Amino acid sequence: MKILIIDDEVDILDLIKDLLVKKGYQVECASSGKAGLAAIDANKPDVVLLDIKMPEMDGVEVLAEIKKKDPKQEVVMLTGFGYNDELIGKLTEGGASGYISKNLPLEHIFNTFNTLLRTMSLKKR
Repeated sequence: MKILIIDDEVDILDLIKDLLVKKGYQVECASSGKAGLAAIDANKPDVVLLDIKMPEMDGVEVLAEIKKKDPKQEVVMLTGFGYNDELIGKLTEGGASGYISKNLPLEHIFNTFNTLLRTMSLKKR
């Protein structure tokens, strides 16, 4: 499975990439929304992990662009700012497949990601 991580925090990119690679996933990274959109076009990932808070183009804007190009693209949102019902509702309406807090321990991030993957594959059946 190919995963693209889009996050402006290089340390977070490296941590999540290392975790997913160790678990057997093929992972690409982009450090901005624009670079992420280009990487989607070039690599056709199965799932995009997308940070919400980024400079220039935030995750909500990137999500909208992704869904314009490919409404079926699976996108899981990442945030370091905790759970916000209003924002989660907006992201879900915008087509996000799920939400992961970066404040969790790495193994919890992976477990949450795996749970979302199972949910996404069940929806496709």
